[in-house]
Amino acid sequence: MTSQEKDIRQLNLLGKLHYALGSLAILVTCFGLIVSISLGIMISKGATFGVATQDTINIETTVSEENIVHNDIEEDVASLNKSEPKDIVALLKLAFLPVSLPVGVMVILAFFILLWLGLIICLFISGRKLRQRKGRMFSMAIAVIECVMIFRVFTFAIPVQLFYALFVVLGIFTLITLNKNSIKELYKKNLCNL
Repeated sequence: MTSQEKDIRQLNLLGKLHYALGSLAILVTCFGLIVSISLGIMISKGATFGVATQDTINIETTVSEENIVHNDIEEDVASLNKSEPKDIVALLKLAFLPVSLPVGVMVILAFFILLWLGLIICLFISGRKLRQRKGRMFSMAIAVIECVMIFRVFTFAIPVQLFYALFVVLGIFTLITLNKNSIKELYKKNLCNL
């Protein structure tokens, strides 16, 4: 196998990996949107996810003459009603309920979703250009954007870290491959044949 055939195989593999990562990104995006919308609908309909609220706490007490603990039970019920679980539900409503969000926040969220979908489309275009050996600078620009995803790796959710790490790894290998002199010559030959 000649070095030119190896270079072509590397470019085809990188193109296929761009397709695969773009497809995975679409799946993750769809899953995230479905979960967010479902949680938003459930919360807007009054789902509390097992969290105690004023309506769900009914404690019946029987107080005898010898053992008067009625005031303590009322204090416990009052503390349950004012405790953190209501704050958690409020936080979930803010995070997942698009209907209650201010319009400005919804516009910003829509902007980032469109930006993310634009990146996914660019991944597919870059994969096609890599396989056709056209648009080397476009593919390099997309690879740099993939490498910038390293800043998204520093989140707390491990699956999210691994997902963004795939972008970084693919971007690094794409930059390394596209900066080889033999690959540059292959692109120049392909440009001259047009």
